[in-house]
Amino acid sequence: MVNNNFRISLLRCKGTSQIREKLNSELDRYSDLFPLSKEAKILLKPNLNSYMNALTGNTTDLRILAALIEYLKGKGYHNLIIGEGTSSGFYREKINIFSRLYIDKLATFYGVKTIDLNYAPSEEIEFEYGVKARVAKICREADFFINLPKLKTHFEAGMSVCLKNMLGALVGLPNKQKAHRSLFKNILNLNKHVRPHLHIVDGLIAMEGNGPSSGTPLNLGVILIGTDPYLVDLACARIAGFDYRDIPYLKIALDAGIINESYLKYSESFVPEPVIRKLRKPNVNWLVRFINKPGWQHYFVKIRLAPGFNRLFSTKLAGKLLNISGLRQDVFIKEDAGDNRISLIEQECDNCMKCADYCPMALSLPQQLKERDDRCIGCLYCFLVCPQKAIKVEGKLGYLSEQIKRYDKFRGSL
Repeated sequence: MVNNNFRISLLRCKGTSQIREKLNSELDRYSDLFPLSKEAKILLKPNLNSYMNALTGNTTDLRILAALIEYLKGKGYHNLIIGEGTSSGFYREKINIFSRLYIDKLATFYGVKTIDLNYAPSEEIEFEYGVKARVAKICREADFFINLPKLKTHFEAGMSVCLKNMLGALVGLPNKQKAHRSLFKNILNLNKHVRPHLHIVDGLIAMEGNGPSSGTPLNLGVILIGTDPYLVDLACARIAGFDYRDIPYLKIALDAGIINESYLKYSESFVPEPVIRKLRKPNVNWLVRFINKPGWQHYFVKIRLAPGFNRLFSTKLAGKLLNISGLRQDVFIKEDAGDNRISLIEQECDNCMKCADYCPMALSLPQQLKERDDRCIGCLYCFLVCPQKAIKVEGKLGYLSEQIKRYDKFRGSL
């Protein structure tokens, strides 16, 4: 849909083959934006803020990432880079998110580079209160930058989509913590300096409730594509049934004149009623609300970053207390998974084909489960969605054990 300077598309998808078909067709409509040179450096920034995979509603779906890479390579682009600076806790604990979400294996298969933006060369930008923060240079210097956020609720920000996903461009723990001194205004400050050329929102399996890491997965089956992050986020808020004024950074953008009446009217007319699904909003306790209140959060972060307190907050005991209080959602499990073997119990399989719908590599499942295909990256999507539990995994599950225990009850609704 095109109107003056607004370019935005809504795709309704079910299954890998449909995702690829519709994404390919729609991206052709945006072909005038892509670089002329096939040597162009193209940065793909998914949302990889945790090791919880896309089927929990937390991170960007590998099906979209694989489809996009195949599209770009099919157009002759070969200098592709997947970059993300995962959230502070995983960075601090030195947990490799690229490995745990199988991004590294996907990249190896397609011959794509990866870069951890937490360790990338950086440059300075301005935040609130005169604070200087550093962002990865590649996010400002790439010839073409594609933002790939997840549509999910967020206990601090109300919702996390295009604008908030740019926090992953900040380099390292100190700079991410600086953003939280005035989170909502700094989200907008960050987006003044880091401006992707295209946004592709993963709304296939969204998250509702107490996101981004303690919510419930919800099968929305949508992908949004657009050039303006404010317009796309407004459209996502409408899809989620949220009043955009309840999303603090969108309200600030409206008050600042970044979002005007034409944005609001266009986003309302763009999203049809049947697509709207009222997501459950975050429901946090009084302590979380108090700590994250904009006027107070600045002072709490200053205390949090003081040397003595910083060491205290990094201890296991403090981590447990933060989880119990609701101030921290993530659980940092150090044990990695092994190189597991996936197998099919044929007598338990009813050929529902759900495993094929969720395979990022478009393997012919369940048939190819009988013999390991070289294209399989071991992401376990097939195992996690099989309603009959006919797909088995042999080997060490490590951190996945807790994730399976927590989300296994949702496999029937995906």
